[in-house]
Amino acid sequence: MAGQGASAVDETSGFELGGGAAAAPNMEVPSTLGGYQMLKELGRGGMGAVYLARQMSLDRNVAVKVMRPEWAKDPIFVARFTREAFAAAQLVHHNVVQIHDIGAERDTNFFSMEFVEGESLGDMVKRDGNLDAEVAVGYILQAARGLAVAHEQGMVHRDIKPDNLMLNRHGIVKVADLGIVKTPGAAEADRPAEERSAPRKINPSAPTQVTMAGIAMGTPAYMAPEQARDAAKVDARADIYSLGCTLYVLVTGRPPFEGKTAVEVITKHASQPIVPPEVIVKRVPKALSEIILKMVAKRAEDRYQTMPELIKALEKFLGVESSGPFSPREEHAQTLDEAVAAFRAVPAARLRPKLILAFLAATLCVALISLTFSWTWAGGFFGLVLLTSVAYFVLAGASQKSYLFTKVRELIFGSGWKDWLTWIVAGLLLFVVLYLFGWLWMWIAGCVLAVVLAAGFHYTIDARIASRRSEPLEKVQRMLRSMRLKGLEEDSLRQFVCKYAGDYWEEFYEALFGYESKLAARDRWPHGDRGAARAKYGAWRDPLVRWIEARQVARREAKERRHLQAVEEKGLKAAGVDPAQARKQAEEAASKMLTQAKTKRSGLARTLVVAPIKGPLELVFGAQARFIVGAALVVGCALWIKQNVSPEEFEQAAAQMQEGAQKEAVAAQAKEVASSMFKRMRSAKPLKIAVLPGFLTEPASHFTAGLAGLLLILSAFCASRLKVIVLLVMAGGLFAAHWFSLAW
Repeated sequence: MAGQGASAVDETSGFELGGGAAAAPNMEVPSTLGGYQMLKELGRGGMGAVYLARQMSLDRNVAVKVMRPEWAKDPIFVARFTREAFAAAQLVHHNVVQIHDIGAERDTNFFSMEFVEGESLGDMVKRDGNLDAEVAVGYILQAARGLAVAHEQGMVHRDIKPDNLMLNRHGIVKVADLGIVKTPGAAEADRPAEERSAPRKINPSAPTQVTMAGIAMGTPAYMAPEQARDAAKVDARADIYSLGCTLYVLVTGRPPFEGKTAVEVITKHASQPIVPPEVIVKRVPKALSEIILKMVAKRAEDRYQTMPELIKALEKFLGVESSGPFSPREEHAQTLDEAVAAFRAVPAARLRPKLILAFLAATLCVALISLTFSWTWAGGFFGLVLLTSVAYFVLAGASQKSYLFTKVRELIFGSGWKDWLTWIVAGLLLFVVLYLFGWLWMWIAGCVLAVVLAAGFHYTIDARIASRRSEPLEKVQRMLRSMRLKGLEEDSLRQFVCKYAGDYWEEFYEALFGYESKLAARDRWPHGDRGAARAKYGAWRDPLVRWIEARQVARREAKERRHLQAVEEKGLKAAGVDPAQARKQAEEAASKMLTQAKTKRSGLARTLVVAPIKGPLELVFGAQARFIVGAALVVGCALWIKQNVSPEEFEQAAAQMQEGAQKEAVAAQAKEVASSMFKRMRSAKPLKIAVLPGFLTEPASHFTAGLAGLLLILSAFCASRLKVIVLLVMAGGLFAAHWFSLAW
């Protein structure tokens, strides 16, 4: 990520000029910030510094941009900056660096964004010199597609340059630094408060290759003439100019204009004619030279007027058909067919589901057989199935960073105190159940065996599958990379893989592009060559992911609402608005921004929105509260039974059930056992727990308490529309159960 330069101010044009990264003051950043572990500094400039960080909830690398303290002291600037960064965060596109999170902690304002594993086009030119013309156009075409999405939302980047175009290892170009865009309605007073009254003078020593903080976000070597005059009023054509300067650098190895100072370079951009690229490098085609010259025309009216217009010109140069369905060449289809066949032909991959099914079937059969002679062993084998599944999920998920595992990890890391209390109560409930049924030590031993089985399976079968499948996947990645460099659009490439990968395309597609991309492809292109719906891979994960995403979206929106509201309120107060009115306006502004975000941002993470119940009602009647109360009733009922029924009576009841099973009179025997148990418990003593008063324990001293607890637990996991039905069923069930117990 490129750093931004420090600032100086131009008296005549009203914007800041870069003063160099070295001029930026030292910034003290804590080792952890808002759930991110700061690893190292990547760059710094006028707006602040960029750090490589580890997002602890998802265990992934991100880039965190931290605002300079002197800028953070200005509430009006922070409010505008936050609005623009939040708007940029709603852009989701293959060719845009995704902004993940915006926040503040200990008076430090920051936002996190996607960390691109690769290099910038600027670094590439510095290392290798000018690029082949078609390769350069392929890179710029990808950037133009990303910028077109931003322009559709009314955003202007204002700092396009080679250092802000990142190339990842798959050949995808991503536009970076969308956190400093200009959005509709942006205020003109972009500078910190203490600098707004300062004389606007040009710093004669300002560098020409670094970003300038303030009202004229931009870099002199790539800045449009109108941006130098008044950056607050520029439109998408300023980005076209900067993109043209960037393409010029890629094909010639040098910027259009050079000078010793920023003022000199800006003056040349405004007045001097540009040297055609074909004059500097003879291999540059004249057609491309004409495209570049039109992109960097002095007058905005003489350039391409929109980014889609420019995209068509670049596609025409590369010979790419942008209209109509994508038709791959025969060699591309053959390469994909061979790779998919090799991917599916791995012997261990075909053996894997059979081994899993055999383990589950064998263990469950042994557990069922154990029911005829020992409840303890039966519970142990049932536990082994569950514990092995959990151990494998954790081991394989942590090793492969599977999507479901990362979402569960994010859910846990983002949990509040009510969630943790729920899980603690659930753990205690499980402990009590295991203890009462005599399964505790069997499950502890099962944990050790489960870890051994899961580790052995993962590091033998899974590792072998991954090793054998890496080659066909890499083969397709190389093909896709070459197709991207030739200007083919990313959606077309993914549709090609989806369409031509066969009936069992999902596993292969997910291995290439990820789980979320697979879900999007499933919705957009549900049918293959023959028009019939195709098999799904790992569909059992989908409802779990939707449930987790719903909770995460609710958490994220609540956090964003609090942050946006706080920032807006401070900005309004600083502008002289009455505190009560500022709070009201801040609430309205935050709600408006969140509503707009829902309509703009696509993708799984923003489509599953759940509106949580707010206020005291959520605390009393919410899902966590119902789960905790229900678990307490179940545990209390179990302890009440334990206190009033001896182990010998439990063994006798189990023996009677086994006798009934042998005589094929299970129903009659169960009725006799239940009748005996109910009569025994009618004279039972109320539950007593030494540390709790009687009025808290006595309500659990009945079978109906256990039934009520089970229904409350069930209602905690029901959809909103089913909660009322479950609660009504619970009331009716309690009445029926109470009458039934009296009848016995």
